[in-house]
Amino acid sequence: MTVAGINADNYSAVLQNIIMTGLIFQVDEITGQTVRVPLDKGEWVAGKYAYYDRVSHNGALWLCVDDNGTTTEPSDDNPAWLKQVAEGQKGDPGLSVVGGGHWESAKTPYKANTMVTLANCVFISKVETSNPPIRILRVKGGNFLRKKDGGYYLAGKPADWEVNEDWDMLLDGRELKGESITFLGEFATAPANPKNGDSYRNTTDRATYIYQDGRWQLMISDGKDGKDYEYIYTRGNIIDNPPAKPDSQQKDDYIPEGWTDDFVGVDADHQVEWGCKRF
Repeated sequence: MTVAGINADNYSAVLQNIIMTGLIFQVDEITGQTVRVPLDKGEWVAGKYAYYDRVSHNGALWLCVDDNGTTTEPSDDNPAWLKQVAEGQKGDPGLSVVGGGHWESAKTPYKANTMVTLANCVFISKVETSNPPIRILRVKGGNFLRKKDGGYYLAGKPADWEVNEDWDMLLDGRELKGESITFLGEFATAPANPKNGDSYRNTTDRATYIYQDGRWQLMISDGKDGKDYEYIYTRGNIIDNPPAKPDSQQKDDYIPEGWTDDFVGVDADHQVEWGCKRF
């Protein structure tokens, strides 16, 4: 026989919709002992409770063990009540998130769990840090390269940005607006509709330009080795920090370490290229 989909063949009684009174015991299959079944009364309220009534109070579960019942309040020093389940320990205070606004070097260091914005993205700090969430170009002396509108020039193309290990990115908004120096390619004339930070190499005058504050500005001019002089080149990420004068050793075709005799151009990892002429 089945009752509500349950096989009841091994049961001596199947009861439905019944009202019972008196005591209920359950047999322990391991020891064979009979165990009184508690009567759950919910949250404790002042009043009379009988033997084996069970209530919740102050975050704990209590069983009345007084044969005569009790009207007392459950507590650790009250013998009429047995604490069956204790209240859980209070957890450590959680860290609240602090709004830091737009990331600014002047506001560093930022405490852990500070939320900031930079380049249309939202970041949260994992530790106290003075590092920017993503890499920013620096000028000579180590200061970050800033725009006239107060923003920062970021290193590399937006698609190549790497989040600093001190930060987590919560919102990726790089597709909404770019703030990095982006190399557009080589063209005979300046590209149309440029944005601040766009750069290109002009194939006509063999110079590289960057668009800033409404006009194209010269970054570096190309050149060819002449009869009595040679050009060498090196690249970097800091626009306002020219390299030290290289040692020529006064040898023809000598190329110092870190330099090349071929103009390569800027890219996502090298935002500026410097040239040096040896007579």
